[in-house]
Order: sequence, then structure tokens, then C-alpha cells
Amino acid sequence: MPLWHSPSDIYVTKPDYARLTQLVQQEPPPTAAVAVAALRRALTQAHLINSYDIVPGVATMNCCLTLRSLTSSEEQQLTLVYPPAADPVHGRISILSAEGLAILGVRLGDKVRWLTPQGAVGYRVEAILPQPEATGILS
Repeated sequence: MPLWHSPSDIYVTKPDYARLTQLVQQEPPPTAAVAVAALRRALTQAHLINSYDIVPGVATMNCCLTLRSLTSSEEQQLTLVYPPAADPVHGRISILSAEGLAILGVRLGDKVRWLTPQGAVGYRVEAILPQPEATGILS
């Protein structure tokens, strides 16, 4: 049975890990300090995987996910990106956002949740595609 996503079950490719580690080692802007600290904690507990060994159904950087609300029929597509490429209006979610931190390394079928100004929201991971690194595309 899928569980709520937690940092103890994050799967991260080695190239993503290297790039995310560089990100958390930089001085964060004051508005991102909490997110950077959360990402740093998550990375210390991540399971590292070679890019070519990543199995289908694991969320890596630059992949697209379809999420379905646990409380309604709402469905949304998000692409997990590095901060410079973020564009929330078009579904490009920064790894340093609440959503980004919640979906990094999740697997198909996992349940994830994050806080919004209106309260906690929960989603089930319905689809994950593509996995750029598994296909040899490294960003």
C-alpha cells in the first residue's frame, strides 16, 4: 500500500544529487532558506541510483508527473525543475517549492502532501514521464 512520501524513501540519480548538492551549498535567498534546509535534509537520506539504473515510475529532475487529488477529482501535471527554469503558471515547479520538495524521488502510486496557504493538500502520483536521465538526456 502506498505511503505518504517522506525523505526516507527518496530515490535520486547521482547527477541530480550532484547538482542538488551544489544548489544547497550556495547561499540561499532569505525566502528560500527553509526550502534549502529541507532539501539538504532530504538529500542526506536519499537512495542514490545511477541514471541508467533508474526504474520506470520514479520522479527525477525534469520529469513530468500527473497527480490526482485525494479529496476531489482534480488532476494536475507538474514538471520538476531547477529554480531558474521554474514557471508555476505553466506547471514547471521548482525543487525549492513545497510541491517540488514533496515529489522529488517519489514513485508511481505514492501519496504526497504539502502545505499551501489554505492548508495541507494530498495527491496520489498517477503517472511519471518521461525520465530524462533514463533515456540518456541529462539536463
